[in-house]
Amino acid sequence: MSCMRVSTRSGGGESRLNIEDSTDRIQVFCNHQLLATREYQPTSWHTALTVPESDAHLQLLAENQGRINYGPAMISPMQHRGIRGGVRQDGAYIANWRHYSLPLQHPDGIDFSQDWTPG
Repeated sequence: MSCMRVSTRSGGGESRLNIEDSTDRIQVFCNHQLLATREYQPTSWHTALTVPESDAHLQLLAENQGRINYGPAMISPMQHRGIRGGVRQDGAYIANWRHYSLPLQHPDGIDFSQDWTPG
């Protein structure tokens, strides 16, 4: 299962988006356009974000990258997944996220006829 976080931003101009301590792959979208992909790394990461004057929909897709299911690493703090430290825009934490789980057990509604593009 993956999780989509959605927040509405406004103000216009360039800003810096920080994702702190995530342990899954995070794809960053603004108004449904892919801006950046953050691969798993337990450190802070940032990207440039251009916010339009009117409301912008900031979307973060956290892809479940799996867990260790045997041995002593099962109790490691690194097994707690998702965005663990928070998301900041120009240093201020973004609050009031809307969260949506995206179950993928039945992919019948996914259109696989289109060409694959990296992203």
